[in-house]
Amino acid sequence: MGIRGLKTFIANNSDLLEKHELHDTYVVIDGNNLLYCLYWRSSTQSKDHIYGGDYCRFATTTTQFFKLLENCKINPIVVLDGGIDPSLIKFKTIKQRYQKQLEEVKRLSKYNMTNEKVIPSLAKQVFVSMMRDMNVDHIQASYEADSCIARIANRRNS
Repeated sequence: MGIRGLKTFIANNSDLLEKHELHDTYVVIDGNNLLYCLYWRSSTQSKDHIYGGDYCRFATTTTQFFKLLENCKINPIVVLDGGIDPSLIKFKTIKQRYQKQLEEVKRLSKYNMTNEKVIPSLAKQVFVSMMRDMNVDHIQASYEADSCIARIANRRNS
């Protein structure tokens, strides 16, 4: 989900942040955000997402990320979003995201526009597979991951 305005707040108040070298700890990570960040980092030099995705490059980037955490003795707990909350609180937002993604796919196929960004269909499966292969702790929340992330972090004091 994210926090609206957080990046701007941090950018405008960088003196509030102290430099820390994170090590020997647990971190709880929003898996969907990490998936998107790692996928787009893996494809910065190519437009492979237009043609179905470069899953090998994505797998390599994912492996490098988790190895970096391992080298710093950081134990990640990755939480992925699940289904739609029965209260339908976020349904409108989720529907808008899917509609936007559908429009981007239509533009890609119709006009072969290369500036559009659509995560290839198997990216999540590759991401989960890499975490499983590397024994990275990960779970899928029943609904939105945010409250699950907060609960895990509070229990671990992370």
